[in-house]
Amino acid sequence: MVLSVAPDDAETEGPRDPERTAEVLAALASPHRLEVVALLAEGDLPVSEVARRLGLSVANASHHLARLRRPGLVATRREGTRVVCRLVPTEVLEVCSALSRLADRASDP
Repeated sequence: MVLSVAPDDAETEGPRDPERTAEVLAALASPHRLEVVALLAEGDLPVSEVARRLGLSVANASHHLARLRRPGLVATRREGTRVVCRLVPTEVLEVCSALSRLADRASDP
């Protein structure tokens, strides 16, 4: 099922591909992964540095990065023996910010 609305309703437009949207949201549905996004927004980092800055094991950081890689939010490249990660779509920061605002509003009585 694909949802669409008239172009002049772009601000209230729903997801065009709900399953793909759910996949992206599921990848972001972790405090650690949101922290990874915030870190990578500052610039590319090796997996080991992501782990160090978040106080995670390299294996745990790699797991979270893999969850972000699957829907295409993070890309990696090899530099010698290191794997360096970068945030791919700039919109992911806008999405995280909007979700944060939504969470704040939803928790208000």
